[in-house]
Amino acid sequence: MYEFCEICHSLKIQGYCSNQKCERSIGKLKLATFAQIEYIKDMSKKLEIEESKYDFLNMSCVVAIQFIQELQGMIDLHLDD
Repeated sequence: MYEFCEICHSLKIQGYCSNQKCERSIGKLKLATFAQIEYIKDMSKKLEIEESKYDFLNMSCVVAIQFIQELQGMIDLHLDD
């Protein structure tokens, strides 16, 4: 029997919504990994960005990935200067 998300009606896989944009997807519920957090901290130091901007205790994997991509873009811009 198939199970569907109550919010977006996409298929659920192992109890989580398969739609990555849905707030019930595994990526949005799963907390960021230690490696992701350390990478964000490292890049923030390089860019002289205050770490208090980030809520590391409640950061999801999806949000961590977004921050990493944003910070990498900023570093790339600095390297081009």
